[in-house]
Formats: sequence, structure tokens, C-alpha cells
Amino acid sequence: MTDNEHGWSHCSVSMPIPENWIALDLGAPDTEAWALSTAQGHLGDQRSAVLHEAFAADIVSCTAAAVARNAISAAVLAPRQEPILALLQLRELHLAPREYDLAHLREAAAHVKSPLFRPPELTTVDLPVGTAVREHRLEPESIGDGTAQTVEGVAYYVLPDQHPDSALELLMRWNATGLGELLCALADEVALTLRLS
Repeated sequence: MTDNEHGWSHCSVSMPIPENWIALDLGAPDTEAWALSTAQGHLGDQRSAVLHEAFAADIVSCTAAAVARNAISAAVLAPRQEPILALLQLRELHLAPREYDLAHLREAAAHVKSPLFRPPELTTVDLPVGTAVREHRLEPESIGDGTAQTVEGVAYYVLPDQHPDSALELLMRWNATGLGELLCALADEVALTLRLS
């Protein structure tokens, strides 16, 4: 990320088992062409063109979702030759000066407007980069034709110790709810690697 008014120029996370992740090119001039090339490299020549196109469509969808949230960076969890399991996004939160505190972040997370299957689980955690509000939620998401799927996610709303007038959101979402415990643990592992410089 380029220099900003908060005094840091780079924000990053490290992925456990990096080969299982695909970093999304949020600035690709031709997202569809990049996604298809990525799909071919990920799935290999033995898979059909139909599977390549379906995987590429998922990459395009995830990229569009990250761009819509003004993500600094994003990646998908997709072990070699497997479909996408989760989307990870990192973005800066632009808040009013008085809102850079845990109480505000916690209140904002607790009063989410979208429908939920249950109230979000909120905890305060200490990360190497600073204190954060961790949110775990289950919610329905429309997939068209009047149907919906269950989406699970973990979000970290972080106040960096070295930059008190900054806030970051690290969000990981997935619809493979049977893998919820494993993916929650993975999101927690990624959050521990968040760094600013």
C-alpha cells in the first residue's frame, strides 16, 4: 500500500502453507483473462475447460468482492487442484477521530444490520500488531433464484499500537460450514501475522 496520513506505508499478513493460497490481483487490467490463466495453472491440464471456467468465475467473483470493499490485499484458500474454500480480505477502516477505540469497534460489530442466524460472538484479543475485536458470525447470503447459502466468517477489527489513528479489518469468509472450526483456527493464525511498516 502507498504512503498514507497515518505514517505507515505497508500492511501485510503471512499465509500458513503459502502454496494453498492464491493472492488476488486487485488491479489486473483484465480480471477475467488473469482469472482464467490462474485457474489453468491451479487446476492443471488434466481438468476440463468447464472446470477451468468455473474456477475462473469464482476468482472473478472473489476479486470483485474484495475490490468492492476497498481491500488493500486479498487471497483465496484453494489447495492445489481444489476449489476455493475461503476468501481473505484486508482493508483499512476510515473512521471519525473519536471512533478509533475498542468500544466503538465492538459496538459497530454488535449492531450489524444484515440478518444473522445468531448474534455475533465478540471477544477482545491482543495481537502482535495491537488490540483487536474478534467477531465470529453465521449469516445467510443470497445466491440467486430466491435461495441462500450459509456463510461463516471471522473478522478482526484491529487498532495498531504504533498507529493509534489507524484501524484495520482482516476478514475471512467461507460457505463450507463443516470446516468451520478448522477455518476459524486458520483465520486466527493469519491474524497473528498482521504487520504494519
